[in-house]
Amino acid sequence: MLVKVEVYCNRNKLFLNLCESEEEMRWMTVQQFKNKIAKEILLKYPGYDGVCVDEVYFRGKLLKGDSTLLSHHGIRHMSTVEASAGLVQFQCRKDPVMPSHSSEDKQEDKKRLSLECLADFVEPCGSSGEQDSGK
Repeated sequence: MLVKVEVYCNRNKLFLNLCESEEEMRWMTVQQFKNKIAKEILLKYPGYDGVCVDEVYFRGKLLKGDSTLLSHHGIRHMSTVEASAGLVQFQCRKDPVMPSHSSEDKQEDKKRLSLECLADFVEPCGSSGEQDSGK
């Protein structure tokens, strides 16, 4: 039996095919769940390069610990969860014109340009560079 959940994310409702069986569901972690939500959102919004699922709530409680099991939080078939996510679109400020070389050189140029684009990218999810102040 396919295990499904209903996800409300950024004012959108998604039905997510979570896994193939309840046995498989018992071993799914919060991080794996976030990854599945992100993939589903990318299918819905194909013009974006990535999704950052920041938080997931079930019955009003934040699912803490990405390595904790969903079964630990009580999520089962047809549960309803809420998630907050940010869509990511990379914008490269470099000129993407490729010099004409051999096919091997072109591959290297593509890699270099991609890395230059990523160097200009600032992660919007708030996870990089922040430290817990201990308050």
